[in-house]
Amino acid sequence: VSLFRAMRLFFLILSTLFIVSDARVTFTYSEVIQANDLVGNTAGFKCTNGCRVYVDLKFSTMKITQNGVVITDFAEIIGKDSFTPKGFDLPAGNNYKVENQANQKPPPFVLYAVDNKAPNFKTPVFDPQGTVGINSGNWKNRYFTILSSFDAMWYYGFNGTFPAGYPKIYTTGFDAVLDDRCHPVYEARSQYQAEQSWPMIYAPIITVDFGYEGTHTAIANQKSGAIDPLKNGAASTVYMSPGHVGCSFAQNAYYSPVNEIEDVFMLQADSLDISAVYSNIEIAETVHFSVNNVKMDMVGSSSISQHYGPSHFNVNLAWTRLTPTSSFSLQLDFGTKPDPPQTTRAPSNDLSTTSHARRPLAFGLSATVIMLAMFG
Repeated sequence: VSLFRAMRLFFLILSTLFIVSDARVTFTYSEVIQANDLVGNTAGFKCTNGCRVYVDLKFSTMKITQNGVVITDFAEIIGKDSFTPKGFDLPAGNNYKVENQANQKPPPFVLYAVDNKAPNFKTPVFDPQGTVGINSGNWKNRYFTILSSFDAMWYYGFNGTFPAGYPKIYTTGFDAVLDDRCHPVYEARSQYQAEQSWPMIYAPIITVDFGYEGTHTAIANQKSGAIDPLKNGAASTVYMSPGHVGCSFAQNAYYSPVNEIEDVFMLQADSLDISAVYSNIEIAETVHFSVNNVKMDMVGSSSISQHYGPSHFNVNLAWTRLTPTSSFSLQLDFGTKPDPPQTTRAPSNDLSTTSHARRPLAFGLSATVIMLAMFG
């Protein structure tokens, strides 16, 4: 036991060193930069073929420069409509940087720089300041991407005909969702489950794949602090290490101040399907996971797929991040209720952002603790 505690202490000390270092996430066609990725108040990014830059918050002191010359700032990048930032197009070139030119620590932000030749380049990007309603009255795109410096985004209200598959959620930009090396952190099993589920996603950039272009809706709500995920006998519940990227080539995770997850609950359902993917998890930070006292702990790099029939399920989950690259995602699908005929409802015509919707909500009979790290 003393050796195990010593290992935890060792990795905890290492994590305090690494979590503030440059741990940015780079994709084939894009880069995602956060405030913690700045080294000496700057971070360079690639723009080989020309690129479009999006950010989630207006800060006039945050600049885009090239060879020391200011090209634009975050306020201009977002433009007049902070809900749907227009982005800023940069010509092909080298030595582009994001710079904090304020005399203080950089504010939290998310910057998404995507190559002009990236797949799905015309996908809409949203920057919610509270709750976002995405409906087909304005956008019929198959994909949409959201940037957020909040701890998490809560998705619900999925609706549509879904003729070619059910909604999926990726913790990447729109350019990476077609990459076979990237997996969704949430994938609906049916239209009914899509309508019933409220997946909580801990990532600064999130892309929803509706599976088709046309009539569909979804709602996303920014959240911070302790959050109790929804659970019922006919829905899916998602857990993930905050900052999980979901791509096999990713050497780093996104930065997140949330570094501990714990949940215990009981639920009656006619079935339970478990799917999990995990990587780079050290022994000292094992993801302790069990169903009805059957342990399925996660350590190292692998996956889990398990099916249970009707039962009263007792679920336990506990994990603490001790290394900056540890990562996992876990989806619990309760119930096998088939889609009733013609369940699609007419999408709402509302499209709004409401800051009052930021208050944490609680659902289900569970005890969930999501703690902020003391460092980072």
